Amino acid sequence: MEALCLKMATGHEIVCELLKRETVNGINSLAVKNPITFIPSPQADASQQGGLVPVPWMPTADQNKIFINYNQVMAESTPSENIMSFYNETFGSGIKIAKTMPTNPSGPPDLKTV
Repeated sequence: MEALCLKMATGHEIVCELLKRETVNGINSLAVKNPITFIPSPQADASQQGGLVPVPWMPTADQNKIFINYNQVMAESTPSENIMSFYNETFGSGIKIAKTMPTNPSGPPDLKTV
């Protein structure tokens, strides 16, 4: 799965899975799947901070294939590690991206045959 972070001409920033780059009716397009954007989350009360909440970018569309006119894309990048981990958990393999490898201070386990 190749995920992209796109900054659109409208100001929206979306994260999506790239299916392919293609030309549709003479227009360079990106065929994407499961695009999400982020909206501010209101504070529940004074003791909690607000944050960003992921929501579908086009909630009424079939999320399996959406064409984006590439002329409307202002910037393209790889999603950050945290966003990629969230996206994988939600739409991909379900695997979290580890920030560090776990270590075993006592060394590898002994493997004995029975």
